[in-house]
Amino acid sequence: MGRGPSKRAMPRTEVDVTAGAVTGLAAGFASLPSWTLDENQLADLEMLLSGVFAPLTGFMTASRCVGGVRVGHARQTASRGRSR
Repeated sequence: MGRGPSKRAMPRTEVDVTAGAVTGLAAGFASLPSWTLDENQLADLEMLLSGVFAPLTGFMTASRCVGGVRVGHARQTASRGRSR
């Protein structure tokens, strides 16, 4: 059987954060560039963060994209011809 996590307690480090430190940090962030996402970009980001695209390993080339569209179109056309 595999060994589980160690039973030894990890030491905790406590840090006191002062109001001045928080204000300084906020001022540092204010100088960074910002980007407001549009609805499509926000939807893509949500899907990426939730793992919808996993195991996405890269981007499709133009020829693979066109090929996928053709295959999808062919399947739709074939299914419309079937009797129900």
